Amino acid sequence: MTTHPRTTYAERREAFYAPLRSTFWPEMHGHENALFTTFPVPQEEVTQIRETAKMVYSIYEKAAKLLRNAPDDTLLRLDFPQNTLRYIRQKTTESETIIGRFDFVKRQDGRYVMLEFNSDTPTFIKELFFVNELVCKEFGVNDPNLGQRTILETAMKKAIRESFQHIGGTGSPYVVFSSHREEESREDYFTTKFLMSLVEDAFDCDFVPLCDLRVKRDGLYDLNGRKIDVWYRQTYPIEHLCRDKDKDGTPVGEWILDHVINKSLAVINPPSAFLLQSKAVQVAIWALHEHKVYFSEEEHEWIAQHFLPTYLEPDRFIETGTSYVKKPAFGREGDTVEIFLSNGRVIREAQRSYEQSMPVYQQYVDMPKAYVESLNGREMCHLLVGCHVVGGAPSAIGIRAGDEITGNLSYYLPVCIENEVG
Repeated sequence: MTTHPRTTYAERREAFYAPLRSTFWPEMHGHENALFTTFPVPQEEVTQIRETAKMVYSIYEKAAKLLRNAPDDTLLRLDFPQNTLRYIRQKTTESETIIGRFDFVKRQDGRYVMLEFNSDTPTFIKELFFVNELVCKEFGVNDPNLGQRTILETAMKKAIRESFQHIGGTGSPYVVFSSHREEESREDYFTTKFLMSLVEDAFDCDFVPLCDLRVKRDGLYDLNGRKIDVWYRQTYPIEHLCRDKDKDGTPVGEWILDHVINKSLAVINPPSAFLLQSKAVQVAIWALHEHKVYFSEEEHEWIAQHFLPTYLEPDRFIETGTSYVKKPAFGREGDTVEIFLSNGRVIREAQRSYEQSMPVYQQYVDMPKAYVESLNGREMCHLLVGCHVVGGAPSAIGIRAGDEITGNLSYYLPVCIENEVG
């Protein structure tokens, strides 16, 4: 355990994070991102969070089997773009997603309920699988995510092999990891480089920025003209990719989807991860639950305990005077989210990037609050718990601390296992 002299929080934080800045982002958009403290969570609660993630993921896994075979009209009503329908019906890996993340809120009765599932392009990865361990070591406390990085490495290697085999590949695949450049997004860039570092001992890997990829009629290539076998697109959303055209108007996004369908290219996260990305899938799951169909009696109990009522219209909430949240079916980082409280108060996220996405309406739930130490002093923050699912199994956990709407300026709050009192 490191003992700190009587210095300020800012000085202690700077001393710790300064050596990490070459591969991490302690600040984002000119604001503090990573806090220099640890938030204690009892071991039994860590277990509870992962058990909840296991139950909720099994519901999504079963829903995927139904959705993959649903009529096109059903998928279109869930806001999936028309040109992605053939893509999302592909099953290329054993797991529906290789790296996904649930966002949970702890209720006053101790239960965890899910707000949403980022199954396709999750962030909050390097913080939980790498940095959290370093912070815990600095404070001499136990990391609840110890050992999860090895599990992530194993799952990624397995997914690369499965994906390559799915397209009929033999020998060793050429695996390319892509994101924005460092100067465009340090978070995307360093997360992607971190993930690549986990598997580059086993495969022929390279990092190629998104802008340097070349889409041709027979596949995806790097700048040197080498054809890519497996493409890891960390934060390139399919709902954006499917609309992308080059400067000449060529629909390069659709070409990439066609390459996956025609087995000229394998992608991670796999197509099935995008199938579960739409928040309208929560609408479908809740509708099946209300009608007590498709799921087993035990699964309906899990839905009742850990899902929130979610609809395509707000009528039920308005009629009963229930607080609710309006969020885009395809949206991230709290962008375009609005909270309508029963007392008439409305809370809106300033960013409005996803106004074209179909909205869903979800019952509002109060988030727990706690004081945290930051560069701004002692702050009261709302706590959102993230739990990754890796290769179909619950994995690293962590906390975002911020406003009532958890946006991209929320803090990363490192977590530790609470010491038992003997």
